[in-house]
Amino acid sequence: MNIKQLAQHLGLSITTVSRALHGYDDVSEKTRARVIEAAKEFNYYPNANAQRLKIQKTRTVGLMLSTFTSGFDNPYFTEILKGVGKELSKREYNLLISLVTSKEKEMPELLRLVKGKLVDAIILVRTQRDDPRVTYLLDNEIPFVCHGRTTESRPYPWVDTDGESALYTITKRLIDLGHKEIIPVMPLTDYYYKFERLSGYLKAMQEAGLEVREEKFISCIISEEASYHHTLNYLESYVPSAFVCFSDIMAYGVVKALKEKQLTVGKSVSVTGYDSLTFSSYFEPILTTIGYDLKKSAEVMVDYLFKSIEGFPVDHLNHICEYELIIGDSDGPITNN
Repeated sequence: MNIKQLAQHLGLSITTVSRALHGYDDVSEKTRARVIEAAKEFNYYPNANAQRLKIQKTRTVGLMLSTFTSGFDNPYFTEILKGVGKELSKREYNLLISLVTSKEKEMPELLRLVKGKLVDAIILVRTQRDDPRVTYLLDNEIPFVCHGRTTESRPYPWVDTDGESALYTITKRLIDLGHKEIIPVMPLTDYYYKFERLSGYLKAMQEAGLEVREEKFISCIISEEASYHHTLNYLESYVPSAFVCFSDIMAYGVVKALKEKQLTVGKSVSVTGYDSLTFSSYFEPILTTIGYDLKKSAEVMVDYLFKSIEGFPVDHLNHICEYELIIGDSDGPITNN
């Protein structure tokens, strides 16, 4: 029997059962005794993660940010941190931000946080397809949640967007505007979301019967400066009608390069982004992008983190955020201008 079944048997919420089993004083003694008696009857034992957390009591959650693929100044991180920090503060928990400067340092840093008992739980931002950190945390029953998914078959808590559907939507928009030469601008790293978004782009292109030229794709680290330099060099030999960028921050760099080449963004060449960062609505031209609530995503992550700690079945702790296509001025019908 799991905690969900025990709660159903007692006619109580999972939260009440969990808090009763772990000694929280907001549960009446009568209810606590009833829960404990039923747990004994059905040989139910509280989640090991919750017991570990109760023993450690560092009241600190570690959030790992890999800065070798994107600068810490990326507004994406700022929005995530705001949401996570706010939710942890409500629970009187501290946030320890761990900056990882190279891929080789990811696992050693995770081990330092876990084995050094510096934190009670972990938040992973931007997961890779095959992410050894997720494997380690599952193997060692460490509470964690991810912003993003992996190919790991075992259930674990995560929050994500439907990148395939979103990129299909925005690429199809460009196709419907008459564009045929649409070039993706994507991160170098094997992020799970990169392949989801690429799949959406390919689906839209193939449905329209358009040629996909992989040798023309642009891959670089996620920064305005990197995408600017790559695009500037790219434009020396080839000017497509549109760039579909896998992040707003990369789109900023592409737009900067196009302007330097005196190409009118939204007319001569179209550009789209992803993330709907705050700056994008003030950017010139206003960026057409995929929007979703990053702060809300962070809130759900923290909620899932504590639910998993308290014994909720982790296979139910998955959430796909709703997205919307936000129309700006950075794309438009194909022209000969």
